Amino acid sequence: MNNNLQGNKNSDRLNNPQINKNSTEYIEQELRRLKKEYTILTNRFENLIQYTQAGYFQTDKDFLLIKTNDSWLKMHKYESRGEILGRHFIETILETDVRETEALLHQVLAGGKIVRNIYRRRCKDGSAGYHALCMCSKEDSENITGVEGLILDKTDIYDSEFQKEGAYKNISGVLSQFNTMSGMLPICASCKKIRDDQGYWNGVEQYFMEHSKIEFTHSICPECERRLYPDLFANKKP
Repeated sequence: MNNNLQGNKNSDRLNNPQINKNSTEYIEQELRRLKKEYTILTNRFENLIQYTQAGYFQTDKDFLLIKTNDSWLKMHKYESRGEILGRHFIETILETDVRETEALLHQVLAGGKIVRNIYRRRCKDGSAGYHALCMCSKEDSENITGVEGLILDKTDIYDSEFQKEGAYKNISGVLSQFNTMSGMLPICASCKKIRDDQGYWNGVEQYFMEHSKIEFTHSICPECERRLYPDLFANKKP
């Protein structure tokens, strides 16, 4: 019973706002509380990173990858962390973007923050992917220890945009050919030859091949077949 009373007195003293904040008991209590809060926050952060659809990565000061989540691996088409951890971050970047990426990494390592609406990545199989990117420095209590960031996949959106752009270019190319050939052409009413700007009369095929990107392939229509090869159709109904 005396022990219980003594314990209650100690508890009251620790919770008392008048307690000496320089006392060993108070400092030890605060350390335990802070350690517990740190553990809770760390676990929450780890769970959030692990189960988010955004890809998370972390590098050391030499830009060697030291941590990724499953989403990051999936976006880069890696099956396990052992395939990529310890390798340089530049290995996940397209060759054409290496110089720019190195500049960004050093900028972040100096304390800057990077937010990009679209960024390209190199996957394990050599294919390219597209994602939004945010990247910042990672710090301990005193120093910057590396770089960390999140990526959000945009490959489907940008692939469809590029397909639309490609289709648009194809259509534009066809239309430009027709626009090049627009206007009135002097054509012979009998033999169908076309007169060019120099006054020469050319066959239809020759004229179009010289004034456009059109190429001809030859066949024979049904009417001409009957006219040129009447014997083949002698016993057939028209």
